Amino acid sequence: MDQIEYVRTNSKNRRVFPKSIPPERQNEARSYQHLIAIVFLLLAFVLYPSAGFILYVNYIYVRAVKYFSLFLLVLFAIAFVKRLTHFAEEYKYLHCRYNDSLHLLINDVFTILPRQISIFFAASSVFLLAYNWETGHENLPMLLILAAVYLLKDILKLDDYPLRYSLRISDMMGLDYGSGIAHSFYHGYLKINLAPEDGLKDKMMIYEAEENVNFHQHKLYVLVPLSLYCPPTLESVSSRIEKAKTLDPITKNRAGVINRVYKNAVYKINYTSGNQQEKLYICAEYATPLKTLDEVTNKTGLHSEYYKKHKSELINQFYETLTSLIAEDPDMANTCEVIYYKDKKANGDLIDVGDLILKKLILDNRRMLQS
Repeated sequence: MDQIEYVRTNSKNRRVFPKSIPPERQNEARSYQHLIAIVFLLLAFVLYPSAGFILYVNYIYVRAVKYFSLFLLVLFAIAFVKRLTHFAEEYKYLHCRYNDSLHLLINDVFTILPRQISIFFAASSVFLLAYNWETGHENLPMLLILAAVYLLKDILKLDDYPLRYSLRISDMMGLDYGSGIAHSFYHGYLKINLAPEDGLKDKMMIYEAEENVNFHQHKLYVLVPLSLYCPPTLESVSSRIEKAKTLDPITKNRAGVINRVYKNAVYKINYTSGNQQEKLYICAEYATPLKTLDEVTNKTGLHSEYYKKHKSELINQFYETLTSLIAEDPDMANTCEVIYYKDKKANGDLIDVGDLILKKLILDNRRMLQS
């Protein structure tokens, strides 16, 4: 059980991610970029005391071609510095996001488009020629040149490299695919299946009375495996788990489907306590949207490569969104818990999910006793 890794909650009720599971990015690179920008501005005013006054009071007339190409080169330099800040931040995730591949990280951060290379060399050549050649006639205000270069920045797409796509997913304010399927799973399944009027706790208590057993907790455990692999049953990935009789189903009319059936699986986990063989009963299942995402990433089709490349970002957004939705709903917070875990060992074998659940429940019990 030493190799089992999952996202747990510490004594301060904060989530703790193991090294093998990517956490939500803190976007430290943006802070680095802001700090560098401030340093550049301070240097500008120190080296050129009159620069601020001239910029805001007078128009500075400069050679259009010379400064246009110069500003382009500055854009490239700034873009490179920004990528360096992202590299510094992403290097911390070399193990969990890039499988210890420095080459993959460098490729994601420093990929350069052909158009960028062409324009860089063109701007360098033009600047060197203009630097030694003065016409003395056609000049434009520097502000107009800056505006033109800023517009050209979008054409150059200097911020387009693989890592930026990953960063954009977390900046989409819940509009990304991972958050979308989390909302779908929550509102389209959990809220219906675990609705207070249908009484998950009541159904589990009836089950206990009829079967003469006890559940560890009157809640549903939703499993979120890092690899997205969701087998048909839990006992297929555990030597200590057995299927048990399911809870009584509920039927509802939903979106045109008459008497749609909703039910929850029950499993018993065999374990040893002292010299006694015990059985621990739980209600658990995989987050079913992850099964669909796994199929999308492993089959050739529309957007499959995109989903495969950014799988870790999408599953992280799914987890963060789902846990937030559950925590914010008083009716759900005590009836559902999400377990986000690394389901494969270093050699590719699947961990025993029964060991995972036991380890989590044992640690949770210790934490409750200590609080």
